[in-house]
Amino acid sequence: MHDPALTDDGLRERRARPRGLAAVEVDGGDVAPAPLARGSAAESERKRRPAGRGGALPAAPNATIGRARDVAANVGRLRAGGARLLTLTGPGGVGKTRLALEVARAVEVDFADGARFVSLAALEEPEGVGAVIVSSLAIPPLAGESADEAVERFLAAKHLLLVIDNCEHLPAAAPFIGRLPGACPGVTVLATSRESLAVQAEQVHPVPPLALAKPGTQIHGDTLARVDALALFCERARAHDPGFDVSDGDAEAIAEICRRVDGLPLAIELAAARCGLLSAGEIAQRLDTVLNVLGTGARDAPARQQTLRATLDWSHSLLDDDERSCFARLAVFAGGATVQAAETITGAGLDTLDRLVARACWCATARRMGSPDW
Repeated sequence: MHDPALTDDGLRERRARPRGLAAVEVDGGDVAPAPLARGSAAESERKRRPAGRGGALPAAPNATIGRARDVAANVGRLRAGGARLLTLTGPGGVGKTRLALEVARAVEVDFADGARFVSLAALEEPEGVGAVIVSSLAIPPLAGESADEAVERFLAAKHLLLVIDNCEHLPAAAPFIGRLPGACPGVTVLATSRESLAVQAEQVHPVPPLALAKPGTQIHGDTLARVDALALFCERARAHDPGFDVSDGDAEAIAEICRRVDGLPLAIELAAARCGLLSAGEIAQRLDTVLNVLGTGARDAPARQQTLRATLDWSHSLLDDDERSCFARLAVFAGGATVQAAETITGAGLDTLDRLVARACWCATARRMGSPDW
C-alpha cells in the first residue's frame, strides 16, 4: 500500500519534525515540545537501541553533587525548543563536562536518535573537528566527501543531541559548530568551553562554582549535607578514607577550605584527596601554599585536570600576549576593579579586557592560589 509519508515531501516533513516529543499547548497558543513520559513506547524504543553505537555518553565515575538547579535550568531550555546551540562556559575545573553529561542524560529520551558525545580535548587544529566527529560517531564516509561534509550529511537525517566537549582551545572551529543546527534541523548541540563560541545561534549558560556557606553561618557536622561545596568535600573524602568522620571543628575547617578555593569543584576534590594523609584542619592551615597542598588527582583524568596548577597553566596558555600582560597587571587589584581603573593600570583597551573576562574568569582564584609564575 502506498504510504504518502514515504514520498520525498513526507520524508522531509518527518525529518524536520521533532521526533520523540509530544506537542502541547502553552500560554499564548504557541506549540512547544514536552518531554516523553517514562515507560512510553518511544522510551522503550530508545532502550532497544544498540549499546555500542558511536559516541555513547560516558558513564559518571561517581555521584554528581550540587548541580540540580543547573541541570533543571538547562533541561528546561533544551526542552522548550529555543536553544539549538547551548554552550556551558566557565573556568577550568568548574564542572562543565559533568554538567553537560547530566543534562544530556536527562534529555536523551527526548531525541529519537538519543544523545552522542564528542571530545575535542586532544585535538590541536580546528580543521580536524569534522574528522573527530566522524571518528567518534563512527560515521561511514562516502567516496569523495570531506569529513565536514560527512558530518552534515550524517546528522541531517538524525534527531539527536550532540554534546561537543572542550571547545575553548579551537576558536576557529566555532563557525563549523555553529553551522550544524541550521544545516541539520533535527540536531541540537550542547557544547562546553571556557568562553562562548560567539556564533549567532548560540545561547550561553555560565556554570557557577558550588554554593558555599553564607558568611556568619555556624557550621556544624549536620550543616555539611545542606551546603553543596561542603557536601562534595565530604563525599570525595570518604572515597579516599572510608573512615572519614566530621567533628564540629572539622566542619569549620571544611567550610574554610571550600571558601578559600572559591567553591571550585576540582580544587575541592583535590583537597579532599589529601584526607587520607591530613585532617581537614591541617589542610586548611596549609592553604597559603594551596597549589602544593592540592596535589595529584585521579590518574585517568585528563592531564590538565590532575593538578590545579596544570588546570591554571592550561587556561593561561590559551591567552594571547596582550591578555597575559593585562592579566599580570590586574594582579595588583586585591578585590576586583572598575573598568576605568583596569584600563588605567593595564593600558589595555576594552576589547582586550572583554576577551580576558571571557577567557580568564578563573583570575581571582589564580591570584588567591598564589601562582608565582604569573
